[in-house]
Amino acid sequence: MCSPRVLTVLVSVVSFLLYSYDFISDILLAVAYSREGNRTLEFGLTTAYVVAPTVLCNAICAYFIRLEISAWTVGAILQLVFTFPLMLGPLVRHVKTIIRACLDKETQKVEAHTALIILLEGFFESASQLILQLYLSIIHPQEEEITTRLLRSAALVGSGVGLAWSLVSVRRTNRLQDQNEENDETICGSIMYFLAKLCEVGPRVVLMALFASQYTFFAFVLGGLHWFICSVWTFIIDKTRENKKCINIILKVLIGYPLIFCFVDLDYVYTETDREHIPTRYKMLIYYIVFYIENWIMFGLWVATTSYTHTWFYPTAISFVASGMVLHFAFQTFYYKVCHPESHNIPTCIECNGKDLLYHEDSLSGVA
Repeated sequence: MCSPRVLTVLVSVVSFLLYSYDFISDILLAVAYSREGNRTLEFGLTTAYVVAPTVLCNAICAYFIRLEISAWTVGAILQLVFTFPLMLGPLVRHVKTIIRACLDKETQKVEAHTALIILLEGFFESASQLILQLYLSIIHPQEEEITTRLLRSAALVGSGVGLAWSLVSVRRTNRLQDQNEENDETICGSIMYFLAKLCEVGPRVVLMALFASQYTFFAFVLGGLHWFICSVWTFIIDKTRENKKCINIILKVLIGYPLIFCFVDLDYVYTETDREHIPTRYKMLIYYIVFYIENWIMFGLWVATTSYTHTWFYPTAISFVASGMVLHFAFQTFYYKVCHPESHNIPTCIECNGKDLLYHEDSLSGVA
């Protein structure tokens, strides 16, 4: 098992590379659309889904820079310049985390902020871009250059992998906050967690794109309702005074968006104060009941009413979604029973009452 410092560097380097790849591939795809001449809609939407999340995440980066510094040194000013106007804040934060880890400096606060930024950027840009490109491919099939097809495929793969890895980064932050090096995550555990999240996010994104192609209005309603409920949930489970701060209200609303696509345990990430630990198993139970009910409703309605039964992606989509759901359960079960740092302490079933679903004083009965 590698040391926490080495694993921090490894996760940060991979995150840096995936973020760069995803950002560049989306820009190249937008350029390819513009060159074709008749793809104004695709160009405009692709560009908007790159620019808007970039501005949002760099604004959050600037806020975190202000929180982390005690004085406006040259280094702090350079960080701010690279964030605004150069819009390279997430990349700078990755580099900062890597440097501090290599120098064996305390990285928990920096990495927590970085994980939150990458999480928001990943879902607001990558998840939205995935759904957009799949949706456009379904409702606007047309002849296009082979270069555009290759770029779109590359962008889709990069966005999907980047999304799943951003969740590994958040997971890594949770483990760091435990401050227990003996029970730290292993490389094998990180890989298994990545595979579980990839099989959770992938089918969800494909389902939302398929459902939107058939029921566009209801897809927005379902996504918006899920976002609202998850945002409210973040306020319910965190009653610290920081909830009253405007910036924390905004952050909690934004954090509800990734929860549209997958479960994210944000106990230690989105608040800057210590808070009561809530057993993860209870939150996961509630979330996945709703999550898979939504998935099966979207899946059933699309299969029953779609007009694309004779297209190549009809059997492909059904196979991908069905196998992804099964693999998600398999990978996640294997992770918690075999690869989790405290797998030997995780009971298969424990007693629970209604109050435990939101609050619990004994953190040992829940697994982060």
